[in-house]
Amino acid sequence: MAKGKVLLRGGAAVCALLMGASLTATYLASANASQVHNYLGTSPTRIVSADSNENTTYYASQFGSWEEQLENAKEVNKQVQEEGSVLLENNGALPLSSGSKVSLFSRSSVDIVYGGTGSGSGDNSSAPTLKEAMEDEGFKVNGTLWDFYKSKDSYTRTTSNEQGYQVSNDTSIAEVPLNEYTQAVKDSYSGYSDAAIFVFSRVGGEGYDANSEKKYLELQPEEAEVLAHIAENFETIIVLVNSSNAVSLSWLDDYGVDACLWIGGPGMEGIRAVAEILDGKRTPSGKLSDTYASSTLSSPAMMNFGEYIYANATLTTENMDDKVYTFTKSNGETLELPNAGAYVVEAEGIYVGYKYYETRYEDAVLGQGNASGSAGVYHSAGGKWNYSDEVDYAFGYGLSYTTFSQTLDSLAVDGDIVTLTATVTNTGTAYSGKEVVEVYAQSPYSAGGMEKASVALCGYAKTDTLAPGESQTLEVTADLADIATYDYSNNKTYVQDAGTYYFAIGNGAHDALNNILAKKGYTTADGMDYDGNAANAASIELEGKLYNVDKESGNEVTNLFDAADLNYYIEDAVTYLSRSDWQKTWPVTYDNIEATDEMIEALHNNYTAHDSGVKSITYGADNGITLVSLKDADYDDERWEKLLDQMTLEEQVTLVTNGASQTAATQSINFAGTVDNDGPSGLGRSYLENPGDDSTATGTKCLTYNTAVVIASTWSQDVAYARGVSMGEDGLWTNTQGWWGPGANTHRTPYSGRNFEYYSEDAFLGGTIGANDIAGAQSMGLRAFVKHYALNDQETNRHGLSTFGNEQAIREVYLKQFQHIVQEGKTLSLMEAFNRIGCTWTGGSYALCTQLLRDEWGFKGSVLTDFNFHSESSWMNTRSGLYGGTDQWLALGDSELLANARQDINLAYEVRTASHRILYAVSKTAAMNGMSESSYFEYVTAWWQKALYAMSAITSLLAVILFAITAYSEYGKKCKVEIEKRG
Repeated sequence: MAKGKVLLRGGAAVCALLMGASLTATYLASANASQVHNYLGTSPTRIVSADSNENTTYYASQFGSWEEQLENAKEVNKQVQEEGSVLLENNGALPLSSGSKVSLFSRSSVDIVYGGTGSGSGDNSSAPTLKEAMEDEGFKVNGTLWDFYKSKDSYTRTTSNEQGYQVSNDTSIAEVPLNEYTQAVKDSYSGYSDAAIFVFSRVGGEGYDANSEKKYLELQPEEAEVLAHIAENFETIIVLVNSSNAVSLSWLDDYGVDACLWIGGPGMEGIRAVAEILDGKRTPSGKLSDTYASSTLSSPAMMNFGEYIYANATLTTENMDDKVYTFTKSNGETLELPNAGAYVVEAEGIYVGYKYYETRYEDAVLGQGNASGSAGVYHSAGGKWNYSDEVDYAFGYGLSYTTFSQTLDSLAVDGDIVTLTATVTNTGTAYSGKEVVEVYAQSPYSAGGMEKASVALCGYAKTDTLAPGESQTLEVTADLADIATYDYSNNKTYVQDAGTYYFAIGNGAHDALNNILAKKGYTTADGMDYDGNAANAASIELEGKLYNVDKESGNEVTNLFDAADLNYYIEDAVTYLSRSDWQKTWPVTYDNIEATDEMIEALHNNYTAHDSGVKSITYGADNGITLVSLKDADYDDERWEKLLDQMTLEEQVTLVTNGASQTAATQSINFAGTVDNDGPSGLGRSYLENPGDDSTATGTKCLTYNTAVVIASTWSQDVAYARGVSMGEDGLWTNTQGWWGPGANTHRTPYSGRNFEYYSEDAFLGGTIGANDIAGAQSMGLRAFVKHYALNDQETNRHGLSTFGNEQAIREVYLKQFQHIVQEGKTLSLMEAFNRIGCTWTGGSYALCTQLLRDEWGFKGSVLTDFNFHSESSWMNTRSGLYGGTDQWLALGDSELLANARQDINLAYEVRTASHRILYAVSKTAAMNGMSESSYFEYVTAWWQKALYAMSAITSLLAVILFAITAYSEYGKKCKVEIEKRG
C-alpha cells in the first residue's frame, strides 16, 4: 500500500512538472510565434478567396516545382562561381588533364569554408566535398591523405555557438602539424603525384573580427611547414584560396606554387564549378574586388581598427551583447549609458583599399608627398615604401586560361555622361573565355586641395564568351557625378574641379594607373614598376562644376555629418591622412579619447519632443480600402491616408515594433502579413510543395549561394541580377517575402568578420553589383532589407560603437554603395547597423535616415533595425528611432511605445508615418499574391501550436486526475480511520 502511494505521488509530481514544462513551452512559443513560424515554414494566416477564378498571382515562378527551382539555383550558384573565381597565377599548370591523380593538402581541404558564420551562414551539411566534386569530374583523389585529414576532427577552425556566431576571435587555422603525418600518408603521394592542391582557408563571422594580433589572414607556421613538405615531394603545386577576407599571398613564390585560384566562399554547389575549372570545363573570368596586400596589416585603416574605449567610460554591467558604461560629466552628473563606451576613429579618410595603395604609388613615381618614406612600410626593403613589395595583387586583377588584348577605341562626353568604347580580342588558341573592360578615372589634384585618389573605378562591362580569335566591342558609360569629389570644408557639396581628366582601361586599378602615367609620359625610368600602354588612356578637359543637386530627387546636396567628425567635438583632435604628406599625416592610433560633456549628451540619445503640426489622427474608419488595392499605387497616392485611417493605434504600433521574422498581419486593411528571413547568402528556409496553399515543408532547404565577395568578383551585373532572381524564386517557393540581405558595407580592412557578407572595398563596384542583385530579387516579389546602414566596418563592439570620420570619406567610401542600391536598385527596405555615426545611433540619426536617405536620395521604402530585445531601455529606443527615420524594429513588440503614443500625438503621428512606409514597401512584394478586393485572410492554428496545446491539455488533465486520485486516496483513508474510531 505504501509503495502504491509513493508511485501515485511520484506520478502526480512528474505530471505536474510536465504540465509546467508544456505550459512554459506553449507560452514561449506563442511569444515568439513569428520566429517559430519562420523556422518551421508555417504561417499564422490563411488567405481565403471569394472568387476562385480571379488571377491573384502577381509574382509567379518560372518553374513548375520546387525541385526545378532547386536545380536552377544550383546552376546559378555554379555560374557565379565560374565568373567570380579569380585566377591569380598560372604557369600552365591549370587546367589539369582529365583523370589526373591529385593529392589534396590541408585540413581545410576536407572542411571547405562554404560561406561565413552568423546571419550570413547556411546549412551546408549536404554540400559536396571538394573530393566528391573532383571525383565527379573524373579526377583520382588520394584517399589515404583525405582519410588522414578527416580523422583529425579535433583541429577545428573556429568556436561557434548554436546560432553559428563566432564566440571567440582567437580563431584557429585548424592545420594539422607535419609531425603527425604518418609514413603511410607520405607513401601515398607517389600514386597521386600529378599535382598537389593546397587549400588555404580562412573564415569570417558575425559578432567577431578576425584576429589581427595573430595575423590570422597570413600564412601560419604550421601551413608553411606543410607547404615546404609539398615542395619537396611534388613537381606541380596548385593553391586554392578559400577565403572571402583578403589574405596575404606573398608566400606563393617561396614554395614554387605553379597556379593559384581564388574561390572565396563558393556556397553549396559552387565547389562543383571549382572542380570544373580545375579540369578546364569552365574558364575562370573573375577579377578581384579587393586589393591583396603583401601584409594584411599595411593599410592605414589598420592603425585604428579594433577595441578602443573612452578614457572616462567605466564598464558597469555586462549582459550578453549589452554593456552599460558610466560617464561623469564636468558638473558631477553621472550617466549610465548602454553600449556607449567604444569608439573608432577612421583617420585614413578616403584612402581605403586601392585608393590608398594606387595613390601612394603614383605619388612615389611623381616624387611628391613624401610617398616613398618609411610610414606604412611593412614589406618594402630598406625602409622605403615600394608598391611592388607592398601589394601582391591589385584591385580588379585577374587572369584567364586564355589571353586577351584590349584597345581603347574612342572617348566621348555628352553632358555628364562619358562614353568609352573598347575592343576585346581573345588572342589565345585553346580556350574560350570572358573578359572585363574596367574603366578608371583620374581627377586633377593639387597638393593641399581636396583629397583625391589617383584612380577611381567609374564603369565596367563584361564580354560574352569569346572563342579564340574572336573580338567584341563594348560601350561603357560613366557618370561624371560618380567621380566628383565631396568638399566638406568649403563648398560643402560634390565638386568637379576644372582641369585635365584621364580615363583608362586595364587589368585592374594598377594597370589602368600605369596606362595613365604612360599617357602623361612616365616610364620605368621614373620609378614605375612596368611601362604602361598610353594608347589605353585618354584625357579630356572639363570645366569646374558643383554637383549640389541630387539627380534622383532634385534636392540639395550639402553637409549632413559634421558631428560625425571627432574634430566637431574636440578641436584638432584628428589629423586625416593626406597625400600632401604621407609621412606627417600617417594615422596615429587614437586610443585615449575622453568623451566631452557634449559627446556624453549625444551618446545619451535622449528623445526630443517636437511639434509635427498634427492636431488629430483618425483611427478605425470604415473606408473599405484593402492593402492589395494599393499594390500599384505611388507613395504619395491620397488613398494611403484613407487606408491608414482604418487602422487602430494598436495595429500600427504592432506593425512598427513586432518585426521579428515578420511584418505583422493587420486585420483592418486585410493584410495577411509577411515572412521575413535572414541570409545574404541564402534564405535558410525549407521549400514548400505548394506555397500558395496550406502546404507543409519538404525538408529540403534553399541553397546557400556564393558569398557576396564572389558575386562582386564576377564584375557582371547580369550575373548579379540572375543571382537575385534565383533568391526571389526561393522566396516564392518558401512563402518568404522579406530578405534580410544582402550586405552593402565597405571592406574597410581585411579583418572585419563580416566582409564575406559585403561586396567590395570599392563603393562603385559594390553598389552597382548590389543594385542588380537586389533588382533581381525584387522582380520576383522578394523585398530586400539591405544591411547594415551604415558604417558597420567592424564587428568588435559593434553594439553602439561610435564611428568617427569626415564627411568626404563617409559619403564617398561608405555611403555611395547604399546610394547606388537605393537609386538604381530601388531597394524597398534597409536594415540599420547597431553602431553610432559619431555619437548618434544610426537609427536615431535624422541626418542619415531622413535628410540623406529620404530627402536627398528620394527613398520611399522602410527602414528596419537590427535585432533589439528591449527597445525603450536600449540605445536603439523607439522614440528616438522614429524621430530619426526608423520605421520598424526587429523585436517582439513594445507596450511602452503604445502607452507613450497614447499620450503624445506627435509620437503617434510618427508611428503612423512609419506604418505608411512599411505598408508601401510590402505592397510591392509577393505578400500581395492570393489577395484581391474580394479575398480576405483568417488566422489559423499551425500544427505545432495544436501539438503544444494538446500536450498542455493532456499533461494538465493527467496532473489533475492523479492529484485527485492522490487526494481521494488520502482523504478516503482518513475517513475510514475516523469511521473505525467512531465504531
